[in-house]
Amino acid sequence: MPESEAIPDPNNPTPAPSSTIPVLIPPSTSLTAEQHAFYQDILDHLGLTVPSAASSGIPSVLGKRKIGPPQTRKPISLFDGIHQSHCAGYIEGLTINAFWNMKRILTYGCLKSFPTAGAARIDDLPPSERAGHHADIFAKIMSTCRIDLLPVLQHIYHDSNARPAVWQALCDRLAILLPIPGSDCLFPPIEQGIAKSKRGLAHPQLRMLIMPWKDRVLFPPLIYGPPANPTPTLSPEAQTIYDKIVASQYTPSCKYFPSFCYPDGQWNPDAYLENLFTGVAIWRGIRLLFVSRSGAINAADDELSYGCLAAIHNIRRVTAHMVAYVVVQVMCIYSQVYAETVQVWLSISSAPQWTNQESKKYKFTVLYQKVLDAFADDSDPDRPEWGKETLDWLTERVFGEGDDNLSDGSDCDGAASEDEAVAQRRRRASQRVLADATNSGGT
Repeated sequence: MPESEAIPDPNNPTPAPSSTIPVLIPPSTSLTAEQHAFYQDILDHLGLTVPSAASSGIPSVLGKRKIGPPQTRKPISLFDGIHQSHCAGYIEGLTINAFWNMKRILTYGCLKSFPTAGAARIDDLPPSERAGHHADIFAKIMSTCRIDLLPVLQHIYHDSNARPAVWQALCDRLAILLPIPGSDCLFPPIEQGIAKSKRGLAHPQLRMLIMPWKDRVLFPPLIYGPPANPTPTLSPEAQTIYDKIVASQYTPSCKYFPSFCYPDGQWNPDAYLENLFTGVAIWRGIRLLFVSRSGAINAADDELSYGCLAAIHNIRRVTAHMVAYVVVQVMCIYSQVYAETVQVWLSISSAPQWTNQESKKYKFTVLYQKVLDAFADDSDPDRPEWGKETLDWLTERVFGEGDDNLSDGSDCDGAASEDEAVAQRRRRASQRVLADATNSGGT
């Protein structure tokens, strides 16, 4: 970024581009014809324009992909500049706790990509900026692109003083959004290491996901993004809860399920099992832990990657203990009790840390057991099979419908004794993993 422009504060949201965007002059001739086409495509999708004479000699096609066999070639429209940059950002960034500041990633990444002066400036920045960390994320994002976008991004970055609207719009549109990409985001954004005074219950959106629905229904509907202007007036009951939050006197009881366990607006105060554990954070959390980070938000495939935990431990179904574990983990992330250890907690072996790290007023082990008790609850005559039906629903969301295509050794006929032995070893390994999580969770 030019010397005169300060790095934005990660705690403050990036302002939206001006609604009145001037007509931009054509980019410099340092770009090739193909890169020039990518640049033009990005401008078009961002709502920016250049004089028509500037693009008179630009080819309409975007060129070939860098890699990939001909038989898997997709329509060229899928590989234009703006969609590639969007896809690249989502591939690397989308996880449950990925509250990254995309403007910092682009700024420090582009700066470091200039090998002479850029790398030296990165090293000179104070450690609190974590410039190297953001630059590394940028490098990973660029490695996922099937076309070479780096020269185009370098060009936009280099000309950000002369054409600030392009850079500003690009940074704003490439923000990593949660929980639904492209429509929802946390506002203000959260980064790892942010002060406790700005996360957990202090955050206007996270507090709504943390508190139980009996309290959340008193507040206006949750909006992902900038708050409404003017701010809605709170009811007396909601104002009382808000005042307690401000005074650090409010603690959501672990005897009630956090509201993220239910889809928005689908909590029934007279039937707590209705829609329980069907919130998007639950099945995405299970996919994040057992399938992959990049596939956490995607629909389930019928085949699992060989390297994921589910494949390694031969896990083909969601169990009550898996749900309980993920509910606690998501609660840890949303509350951001200890931001430095959130990444460490996302592993099965970390369950014993709960009793050491949990708040005295909020016991994770109690919440874990409450989830298990819900699956054992058969007292609702309207939902006698609720536990099985919910686990079946989650299994379909997490692992797909490919159970029939996956052998667990039950069809061995005795002659294939080696395959049967392998299948049984996998089942025993899976049982040990789930048993460790159960014992460590306080059951």
